[in-house]
Amino acid sequence: MSNRGDQKDILASAQVVEQILDRVLPRWRTEIPESRVNRWCRHREAAQRAEAVLERDAEVRARLGG
Repeated sequence: MSNRGDQKDILASAQVVEQILDRVLPRWRTEIPESRVNRWCRHREAAQRAEAVLERDAEVRARLGG
């Protein structure tokens, strides 16, 4: 796995992404293990999970009656 972009840009984006993840998946930092391969793998997995949560929210509410 490799990163795309300048390290400065990645760090700036991570700041915003982490705030979104904290709101959508409050326990992402403890539930998703850190990667030994790439420092950003945990962020990527959390972002994929958060995207699914946001995209499927209406379906989940409908199926659970909320």
